[in-house]
Amino acid sequence: LLLDVDAGLHGDQAAGHDPVGPWAAGTTTISAAGTTVQLWYPAGRRPPVGAARDTYDVRAWLPPAVDRTVRTGEFAFTSAAYRGLPVAGGGPFPLVLFAHGLYSFRDQSTSLTAWLASWGYVVAAPDLPRHDLAAYFDHTAVGLPLPAGPTDDQVLAATEAAVAQLAGPAGGMFAGRISTRRIAVI
Repeated sequence: LLLDVDAGLHGDQAAGHDPVGPWAAGTTTISAAGTTVQLWYPAGRRPPVGAARDTYDVRAWLPPAVDRTVRTGEFAFTSAAYRGLPVAGGGPFPLVLFAHGLYSFRDQSTSLTAWLASWGYVVAAPDLPRHDLAAYFDHTAVGLPLPAGPTDDQVLAATEAAVAQLAGPAGGMFAGRISTRRIAVI
């Protein structure tokens, strides 16, 4: 599965690329393998009138000692996705597993993940606890050892399994809407 992410993200109109796909991007949060996973998915063709975009605050991923040094709202962001919208009809939509960068967090690239959802992909982004943002500050600022726990590969495999269950007949809003036959990892 090849995604022309660069051209789409920058909205290269000369090359015929649209910056946003035909669907509104929905988002929801699940748990898998003891970690939190954010999902972005294609929703309706347009968000409901008055729907608010999802927000997140980087402080949620900071350890308490660092969190106290950051002003409330200083690192709050509004994404291009809408929390809790119903999944678009049709599909099944291909799955993309998103692994955040070193010492980061699952929402680090909401412009990319919501953009992919707007083009008909379901994106699953787990926190990777062995090297998330809190682990960085705890390890470098306080000198604590890096946390033990599942490897990134194990977390991504558990995320894939959890999403496959959601795509099954008893998966609620995602039943029959996610294809796990071909999966991209970014």
